[in-house]
Amino acid sequence: MRQASPSDWIRRMAIVLAAFCLPYAALSVPAQKSQKPLQEIRYTLREYNGELALFREDEPVPCALYDVPVDLLPEVDRVQLRSGISVSGDDELRRMLEDYTS
Repeated sequence: MRQASPSDWIRRMAIVLAAFCLPYAALSVPAQKSQKPLQEIRYTLREYNGELALFREDEPVPCALYDVPVDLLPEVDRVQLRSGISVSGDDELRRMLEDYTS
């Protein structure tokens, strides 16, 4: 049996954190009359202090942080995350997070 490497451990922890944090990220903003339905909310995944972070719409502060060091990701992913990756809707967000954390 192979011993898990540090990057395997990090990825597993990120998946667990995402599973627990994602539902609460949507609840962290108080409801407003002008708030879009959840399926229309646009997110941006990008690097924040060297880690994967989720930003809602044009918010300057992340609504969720993931324990995924960006410098451990492939170069093409690092470049995309530096400029930000737009994600629309919860389903696409879950798929993207799974891609980066597995």
